[in-house]
Amino acid sequence: GLRVSPPDGKCYSCPMNPSPGVLLTILLALPLPAQSVYRLQPFQQRPGQVLTMRATSDSTGGSMVVQRGEVSQSGAMGIKRERTYERTIGGTPTAPSLQYRILSDRISTTVGTDGVPRTRTADAPLTGLSVLGFRDATRQWRLYLKGRTASNDEAIALAELEAYENRSWFLDSAVKVGAEWVINPGFIRHLTERDVDQAEINATAKLREVSMIDGEKTAVLDLTVKTMGSKDNPIAGTSSGLSIALTGTLHVALDTMLDKKLVMSGGFTTVAREGGVSTTVKMPYNATVTKTLGR
Repeated sequence: GLRVSPPDGKCYSCPMNPSPGVLLTILLALPLPAQSVYRLQPFQQRPGQVLTMRATSDSTGGSMVVQRGEVSQSGAMGIKRERTYERTIGGTPTAPSLQYRILSDRISTTVGTDGVPRTRTADAPLTGLSVLGFRDATRQWRLYLKGRTASNDEAIALAELEAYENRSWFLDSAVKVGAEWVINPGFIRHLTERDVDQAEINATAKLREVSMIDGEKTAVLDLTVKTMGSKDNPIAGTSSGLSIALTGTLHVALDTMLDKKLVMSGGFTTVAREGGVSTTVKMPYNATVTKTLGR
């Protein structure tokens, strides 16, 4: 039959009449209409800005199996790490410098092959220190400790941070939504090749969408990292192998190009053999890195 609208024009049969605020919230959560191309570039921090980086990684729930001939022994293994760094930029546009203040960096390691896991918590080597950096002739960052020579453990940690500073997420050209390209997660290569020889790393990024996230126009990238490597020393009678498989997302604020949030998950497996003993470790991996800007 006929449907007559009420005099006030409202639809009383509708389940709800959303307010403008509710509509805005819904619209901000939707992907933005795709433009032709987006040019993603490394974040350029300005003097006076303080970038705070908070990172957590969790590999609890892992397992370890030690095989000695016909006898095997299994147990639990896990690692958790929480760190907070501050990064500032100085120098000149042609000769920039950077400084990290390592505010906190705690590592908890759990190991147990006898049914009684033992946990040890300690500060990482660079905790409480200031790290300085400059760009070399190839425009790569080189890091060193302020005021003194680094110890062996500190040098390893510096190399890890340096590899992260020199990461390469983006192409030199503009990309469309749906585009995929090869990336260079140098910090993952660095961690891998501490235990094995030249590692084979296959890593890609894909621009999934551009959305309003936390009030900012944000590019959302899907990341995939797979790596394998091995090392043999016939003279010493030792060998080792490692494989890593990770997936995740990277959020890039398009107004500033700050890679403001990285989330990765997956796992890795290591195998080490020495004489008649082999040790296999399988660990999950979940990590989150967030960055904020202040003054």
